[in-house]
Formats: sequence, structure tokens, C-alpha cells
Amino acid sequence: MITCQKDKFNIDQDVVYLNGAYMSPLLKSAVKAGTEGLKRKSAPYNIFPKDFFDPASGLKKLFAALIDTEEEHRIACIPSVSYGIANVTNNIILS
Repeated sequence: MITCQKDKFNIDQDVVYLNGAYMSPLLKSAVKAGTEGLKRKSAPYNIFPKDFFDPASGLKKLFAALIDTEEEHRIACIPSVSYGIANVTNNIILS
């Protein structure tokens, strides 16, 4: 049984929010990560190409371990499913 996780969200104790299909509340950790990302983006002169690729490389290695493969170089990080499907269809059509 999962224990109460309400403390991980910014929801008042007297609020019961059940409409996750409309808009789910964000985890406090997600708000913190988003805020840190916005702060970094406010100074684009401090962001370099490696800042895009190094975190993805680490994520690929973790995901490869999760799915039990040693081929993390075959894992693609994409911004959305629609983008990935568009790339696949373009590659099929163009090849």
C-alpha cells in the first residue's frame, strides 16, 4: 500500500484535489527543477553545447541499465512522441 504523498506537493492540508485528468499538481521537486532551469536559461551565455548532451548521456546510461541493455548509444532522447514518430516516418519515406 502506498502511503500518503501529499507532502510532496504544494497543496494545502485542507484541500482534496482529485481532478488529475484536467491538470495534475506538480511535485515540489519538479517546481524546484523548473525554477532552476529558468534561472539557468536567463543567462544563456553560460549554457554550452555540452550542457545539452552530458545530462542526456547520463540519462541514457540509467535507462539502459533499467531495460538491461549495454547499448545506451541506441537510446534516443526526444522532446515528444509526435516528434519521434515524425522522424521515424520521414526516415521510412526517405529511405
